[in-house]
Amino acid sequence: MFCFGKVPVWVVTIFCCLCLVRPVYARNISVPVRFDLDLIKQQFLADVNAAPDGTAVILDDKEACQRLALSNIRLSTVSGKLCITARMEALAGIPLNDQCITGQPTYHIIEILQEPYFDNATRSIVLHTVNLTLYDETGSINLSHGPLWNVVKEPLYRRIGDIRISFQPLIENLRSLLEQSLPWQQQVISTTLDSLHFSRPVLAQDALLLHVSFSVPEQEQYSPHLPEPALSDAEIAAFRTRLEQLDAFLTFAIKQFARTSDAALQHALVEVLLDARYAIVEALGLPPSVKEDPVKQLFLRTWERLAPLVRAVYRQAPSQNGFAYLGFITAVDALAALDRAGPDLGIEISADGLRRLARMLDATAPDPLFYSLELDPELRALLGFGPPLPPPEIPQDSPVSVPQAYLPFSLPCLLQTLAAFLWDACSEGFASSAHAENLPNELKRLNSWVPSAQDVSDYLLLIQRLLHDAATKTLGSNKLPDRFHQIYTHIVLAAAWQESCWRHFIRNGDTITVLTSSAGSVGIMQINAKVWRGVYDIKGIYADIAYNARAGCEILLHYLKDYAIQKSEESYPGGIDNLARATYAAYNGGPAHLSRYRQATTSTSLQQIDNLFLGKYTAVKEGRLHEIAGCYN
Repeated sequence: MFCFGKVPVWVVTIFCCLCLVRPVYARNISVPVRFDLDLIKQQFLADVNAAPDGTAVILDDKEACQRLALSNIRLSTVSGKLCITARMEALAGIPLNDQCITGQPTYHIIEILQEPYFDNATRSIVLHTVNLTLYDETGSINLSHGPLWNVVKEPLYRRIGDIRISFQPLIENLRSLLEQSLPWQQQVISTTLDSLHFSRPVLAQDALLLHVSFSVPEQEQYSPHLPEPALSDAEIAAFRTRLEQLDAFLTFAIKQFARTSDAALQHALVEVLLDARYAIVEALGLPPSVKEDPVKQLFLRTWERLAPLVRAVYRQAPSQNGFAYLGFITAVDALAALDRAGPDLGIEISADGLRRLARMLDATAPDPLFYSLELDPELRALLGFGPPLPPPEIPQDSPVSVPQAYLPFSLPCLLQTLAAFLWDACSEGFASSAHAENLPNELKRLNSWVPSAQDVSDYLLLIQRLLHDAATKTLGSNKLPDRFHQIYTHIVLAAAWQESCWRHFIRNGDTITVLTSSAGSVGIMQINAKVWRGVYDIKGIYADIAYNARAGCEILLHYLKDYAIQKSEESYPGGIDNLARATYAAYNGGPAHLSRYRQATTSTSLQQIDNLFLGKYTAVKEGRLHEIAGCYN
C-alpha cells in the first residue's frame, strides 16, 4: 500500500475530493408572526357571540331568572399571560307565574388569565384559561367566594373557556403560494411543507409572537449556467406582461390597504406605488436578464418598503381585515425569507402566485392582475388629485394615434384594431362637444403644430400662454400657499423646457407624431402612460397638448406641495431654489429621487440632468425665456 507520509494515499484522495465537493444541506427558514392584542380580542368577542357594541351575554336563563353580561372588555399582558378584564352585569330574580320579579342589577369586574401554547393536532394557537377572579365594581375586593361566585363561576368557565386561533387557513394559503413560487419537483415541495412547524407562542407587551419554520431539504446545487441565447420576441413579450401584472397586483394591494389607513399611511403607500411604477418603466427599457429575474427583484425590493407600512395598516385595520392582512404579511415574508436563504432556490413570482396573494386580501374581487388603462377615481383620490381633469380636446383630424401597447384591452390583433377604431371614434365625438370652450381658438392651433424657423416665435409665445393657463388652473383647484405660486410657475416653465423644449409634436418625414422618449414618456410634459395609468386619459396625453400640460402641472404641484415643501427641502443649503430642484428630481425619477440633487452619491448622469434643469430654472427665474428658441436652431 502506498502512503503519503503516514497517511494512506487513498485517504488523502477521498479527503481532497470531499473538500472540492460543494456541500448540500437542509436550510431552516423561519418567519416571525405577530398577533396584535386587538386581533386576539376580535377572536374572543367572536367566541362569546358579542354584539356589535362589544357586549356579550354569558347567561340568560329566563326560567331561573338569571342574567350575566360582559361589557368594556379589555386585553393586556401580565407576566407572560393574557389578562382579559370586563365589567360584568349580574341580574337575579324570582320566577313567578312565568315572569321574573327582579331587583336592580349589580356590577362587578372579572379578570381572566390565560396562557398560550400551540396545538399541533389542530394547528391552532390556544390561550388556555388558568384563572378567573371576580371583584367588586371598583376592582379592589376579591369576591371569588360566596353565593354570587357559586352562581357565576360555572357559566363563566363554560362560555369563556379557551381562545383558539386556527392557523389552518394561513397554512393552506402558504402551501398554495409556495407550490406556485418554487420551481422544484412536487416531492421536494411536499417535503418542505411537511416540515412546517411553529414555535412556542410568547406574549409580549402588546402582541402574541411566534415563528413559522420549515426546512428546505437537500438538493443538488445548480451547475454554472452556460451563456444563454438572446431572448426571443415571445419571451420579451412575456417579460413585459409579467411586469404589467406586477404593477396591477401592487396597485390592487395598495388600494386595498389604503382603504383602512389614515392619511399619513395612504400618502406613504401611494409613494411606494409610484416608485414601483417608475422602476417598472426603467426595467421595461432594459434588456431582460436571463440570469436574474427583474420581476422577482422588483417585487422583493418593493416589499422591503411596503412591509412596515402594511404592518402599520394591520394595526389600524378594522377587525374583519386583521386576519387577512396577517396572512398576507406572513406569506410574503416567507417568500422573502426563502430568497434570502439562497438565490439557488429559484423563487419565482408567478401570475398565479400574485393572484393567490391578492385573494388573501379580497377573495371576491375581479382579476387583480388585470392591467387597466381606464381612469381610476380611487387612485386619483389617493394621490390627492381630486376629480379627473376635464376631458381632452382632440381634433377629428388629429394625426395622432395611441400605440397598441396603450389600448385599454388585451385582445387578439383584429379585435385590437377594432378597439382602436372605436376608441378613436368615441374620443373624437366626445371631445368635439365636451370642452371646446376651454381652450381659446388661437391656442387650439397648438394641436398638431410643428413650428418652422419662420413661425417659431409665434409658437413659443402660444406655448408660454398655454403653460401659464395650465399652471393657473391647477393652482385654482389646489391649496398651495400664495408665497409658493411664483416658484411653482417657474418650475412648470422650466420642467417643460427640460423635458421637451416646449414641443409636443414633431415631424418624422412627412408624418406628424407625438414627441416620445425611449421610456415611452410623451408630449410637452413627457407624461409616462405606464407610471400614470389610471390617473390620466391615455388618448389625451398623446393627442391634446393642453391636456398633457395640465397633467404635468398637476404632477409637479403634487411633488412640490406634498414632498419638497412637506419635507422642508428649502432648509438645506441652497434655500428656496431647492424646492424647484427637489420637485423636478421627483418628477424625473419618482418620489425616491426627491433629494438626489443634494446627495454626493448621486450618479454622474443624474447629476447632469439635475444641473441642466437648474440652468433652465435659473433662466426662467431671470426672465431669459428667449433662450428656449435655441432648441429650434
